[in-house]
This record gives sequence, structure tokens and C-alpha cells, in this order.
Amino acid sequence: MATIFVELAWSREKVEVLDIDFETITNTELINELINNDIIKPLNDGKYILIKGSQLITENNLTLKNLGFTDGDSIYIHQVNSGA
Repeated sequence: MATIFVELAWSREKVEVLDIDFETITNTELINELINNDIIKPLNDGKYILIKGSQLITENNLTLKNLGFTDGDSIYIHQVNSGA
């Protein structure tokens, strides 16, 4: 299990997320976990996107390990409205 730091783009709040299994969890599952743990709110219109460094994470079915994440990495989460 590993740790990831999530920075919320709209508030610049940085949240430490513990016990992430990079070998099994995808970016979509990570977003769902953040919603389930009340770190972010579900969106009625739009979606969340993740950015690691300058890399926009668009692949939904790859694990965080396959996307190049390692223990202690930081990721930014942004909210995108539909039609944007």
C-alpha cells in the first residue's frame, strides 16, 4: 500500500490519501474513493480530471502503477464542466 497527495485545484487544499494500492486502483476508482470519503463532492454536471506533473490522465482502465505513479507522488484534481 502507498500514499498519494491530492491537491484540489479550486481550493489548493492538499490531502494525503493513505493505503492506496497502485497495482489495482485506476484513476476513476481513485476519484470514486475521494467522493466516497467526502474529500470531493459528486458532480451533477461535468467530471473530474487528474493531472500528474504536466500529464493529463485520460486512460480510465489503467492502474495508477501502469500510469507511472509511485509512493508519495502528488496529483492535481480539476473539475471540468460539461461542454467545456
